[in-house]
Amino acid sequence: MSALKINWNSLRWVGLAALVIVCVALLGKPAGLVAAQPIHMPTFESPVAKIGFSSGTLEIPISHTGTTDVQVSNVVDLAGVRFHIIFPPAELQVVSTAAGAFFEQNGVPMPLIPTHDNAAGTVDFVGSVVPPAKPYSGAAPVGVGSITWKLVSCPASGQIPLTLVSTELSDPNGGVITHTRSAISILCPTPLVAPTNLKASAVSSSQITLTWAYTGTNQDGFEIERCTPNGCTNFALRDRVPANARGYSDTGLAAETTYCYRVRAYNAAVYSDYTTDKACATTTPPPNGVTVTGTVLLQGRTDHSGTTVYLTEDACPLVQALSFGLPNVVTCVTDEKGDFTCKGVEGKTYQCLLATHDMYLVARRSSMTVALPSVTLLGGNVVADKTINIFDLARIANSIGSTDSAVDINGDGKVDVYDLTIAAGNFGKEGPLPW
Repeated sequence: MSALKINWNSLRWVGLAALVIVCVALLGKPAGLVAAQPIHMPTFESPVAKIGFSSGTLEIPISHTGTTDVQVSNVVDLAGVRFHIIFPPAELQVVSTAAGAFFEQNGVPMPLIPTHDNAAGTVDFVGSVVPPAKPYSGAAPVGVGSITWKLVSCPASGQIPLTLVSTELSDPNGGVITHTRSAISILCPTPLVAPTNLKASAVSSSQITLTWAYTGTNQDGFEIERCTPNGCTNFALRDRVPANARGYSDTGLAAETTYCYRVRAYNAAVYSDYTTDKACATTTPPPNGVTVTGTVLLQGRTDHSGTTVYLTEDACPLVQALSFGLPNVVTCVTDEKGDFTCKGVEGKTYQCLLATHDMYLVARRSSMTVALPSVTLLGGNVVADKTINIFDLARIANSIGSTDSAVDINGDGKVDVYDLTIAAGNFGKEGPLPW
C-alpha cells in the first residue's frame, strides 16, 4: 500500500482562495466581478387591532339626541369585548344603549351586559360570542355597541370629549388582543342669537302686523308663534318666514280679539331663544252691521275656546282649510263655553257660516239666522284632509306618550288612548258637517 502524500503547496493556494471569497463577501465585489443576488425572505407583521368610534366628531344640538357607534377593526379572532366610556353628566346624558352587529350574529343570543350611570357619567359594555356564532377576523370595522346621547348643555369650548378607557379585547382562548383606541368629540352647533324688539300692531278687524330686529347671520328663517287671549301661554306655530324677513302680516283674525306673538330664529341644527317679551295687539271692531251668535262645542273637551267661525258673503266653499282667509269674510272666535258673536257689515248678505278648529272636522251652515243652534265638531282629523281615516289613526297611535299638540285632540297636554278613541269613534266620517 502506498503512503498518503499531502501537497502542502496546493493546500496553501486553496486557503488563499477561501480568504478572497470571505473578503469579497465582507467588503464588496472587486471590479469586473458580478455580485451574488440577495435572497429576499417574506416578512410577517401581526395586525394591531383598533377600538374606537365610527367617526371622530358628532354634532348634536342642545336638547336633541345623537348616536355614536363603537367599532373594532384590523383584528384577528375577536371573541370578547369590554370597554368603558367616561363623559361629563352635566353636559351629556345617555338615552339608550344597544348591541352592535358583532353581538347579533344570526339571531344567536349573546352574553352582553351594557350598563350606564348618568349621575356618575359612565358607560360599560362587556360581552363575548357563544357558539354557533364565530369570532370576527378582518380589517373592516365591526360594531360592538352603540350609545344614544342627549345634549343637555354646551361648554364654552363648543365640544365635549368622549374617552374610551379600560378597553379589553379577547381571543377565543382568553388571550389578550393587543390594540389601540381612539376618542370622539361631541360638537355643539353655533348658537343663534334671538330676535329682539318684537312689536305687534292691529291694522283692521282681521289683521295684525308684526315687526322685529335681528343681528344674526346664520339663520335659515324665523318661526312665528301665536296664542289668544291676552295673558295666554299656550303658544302654537303660526307660520315660518325666510331668513331675510323682519316682519309678518297675520290675517283672517277675529274682530275685537287680542292675539299675542313670539318669534325665534332657526337653522338646520338649532333654534334660538324666543324674543324676550311677547307682543300683543287687539284687532279693531268690525263695521256696524248684522250680528250672528251661536255655540260651537269641541268633542272630548271641556274648554271649547279657539274655534274660528267664518261668515262669508260667497256661497259655502268646498274646502276645509281656511288658514289663508277668504274674500268678503268676517271672522270670530269662540270662548271657553264655545260661544261666539260675529258682527257683519250692514247692508251685506251672508250666505255661508263655517266653524273650524285644528284636528276637528269643519261644520258648515248655508241658512243664516241671528241666533244659531249649537253644533259639536267631531275630533280626529289630525291629517287635515277633511276625512277621519287610517292615516289619522296611525298618526295618533305613533304619537301616544308624547306631548305633540298637533295630535292632542282633547287638549289635555298629552297624546294618549283617549285621543285615539275619539278619532276611532269617528272613523270614516267626512267634513263639512251639517250645522
